[in-house]
Amino acid sequence: MPASYTLAAKFDDCAREPIHIPGSIQPHGMLFAVTRNGLRLAAVSENIAVTLRSTPKHLVGGTIDQILDSPSAECLETLLHAGSLTDVIEVKLRQPAPPAEWEALAHRWGGLILVELEPRLRDTGNALLFGQVRGGIEQIRKSTGVVDACVALAKGTRVLTGHERVMIYRFDPYWNGEVVAEDKIDDAHSYLGHSFPASDIPAQARALYTRNMLRLIPDARYAPCRIVPDTDPTTGAPIDLSDAALRGVSPIHCEYLANMGVIGSMSVSIIRQGALWALVACHHSTPRFVSRDVRRGCELLTQAMAWHLDTSERTVSARAIEAVRTLDTEIVAGAINLGSCVLKMKLVWKLSCICRIRVMIAVPVTLSRFAVGSSARTTAGSLTRARAMATRCFCPPDNSFGRCLACVSSPTASSMASVRRRRSAGGTFNNSNGYSTFSNADRTGIKLNDLSLIHI
Repeated sequence: MPASYTLAAKFDDCAREPIHIPGSIQPHGMLFAVTRNGLRLAAVSENIAVTLRSTPKHLVGGTIDQILDSPSAECLETLLHAGSLTDVIEVKLRQPAPPAEWEALAHRWGGLILVELEPRLRDTGNALLFGQVRGGIEQIRKSTGVVDACVALAKGTRVLTGHERVMIYRFDPYWNGEVVAEDKIDDAHSYLGHSFPASDIPAQARALYTRNMLRLIPDARYAPCRIVPDTDPTTGAPIDLSDAALRGVSPIHCEYLANMGVIGSMSVSIIRQGALWALVACHHSTPRFVSRDVRRGCELLTQAMAWHLDTSERTVSARAIEAVRTLDTEIVAGAINLGSCVLKMKLVWKLSCICRIRVMIAVPVTLSRFAVGSSARTTAGSLTRARAMATRCFCPPDNSFGRCLACVSSPTASSMASVRRRRSAGGTFNNSNGYSTFSNADRTGIKLNDLSLIHI
């Protein structure tokens, strides 16, 4: 079998892998499922049975007090009956399990309630943890750009978790990734500036990162603990672990980590406007468990990062919009010449790099008004210069605020075909579809085909 075919087959297997229904969990915690009506045990992880010196067959069909001691079972049942599934409570297993404190967290799936148990660790004082989180948020707030904010986030996360390497892995519009910031120990290999193809994190994995903000893998060499049975007894559907922190890890991902020399791993999603923007990837060369309190602190840091970037973009967007409006007024009034227009447009364009559709589209529309405003300005030379203006790149040198219109002007063939179909049909481009409100032929007779207005 050709090596190229084997590689392609691996990518295909990775993209199709049903990672949300692995049928197993990681062994640093335990899981059991109860029916929503009656709270009867419907499934248990194998390590619960081993810990309790019992068997899954003996436990399934029983009650929660077969797993937890009486006070813990009563407390958990009260919360489940009340529908309070967002609270973490401390519980203890029934004897003869060794005495230990566990944290229980539950979520619904179909007709079942899945309850996850993790060991309760008090590895850092609340005051110290609060100070570390607050310090990290303050450094993010003081950052002056996207890259600076990413560096602050990487440093703040590593202070909390103690991982040997923390990277900020940012996605481009086509889901390829780039390490834009990194904080690490001296001996750790650096991935700063490295780029990775979209196939490294396939669509179903990105969907889970968007749905479940944090993913912890204390030891990638673990032996999976099966869930018995691994299906809903009433429907026969595989138990969906999309929202479970203990969800088993894809063997392909474990192999990926091993190739990087990583054993302990954690990732936190940076969600902006409901979409996955980047990942905070934490790596360690030995097993590393991170307590739930510290994980929550890391989630707060990433949320603060997203809020900071969104607020900064809104501020610059307002400046860019006002600059475009001012320039448009001057052009309409005839109070500006082409040379001054180009100089001002450079500044406006730099601001528009982070303003997405609204300002990016407004810039070519303003140019079109300049090009068709008067007979003196519709000369071939003026129009040529206006067209060049609309296709020149004014991105920041470090590309920290995204890409300008010229750089985004390489859409796929299907996107360009859509633009051509709309133009040939004589339709009007509208803002709701990402187009400017500018008809195919305006009142001066200059067509949009003569200008650099494109779909982005």
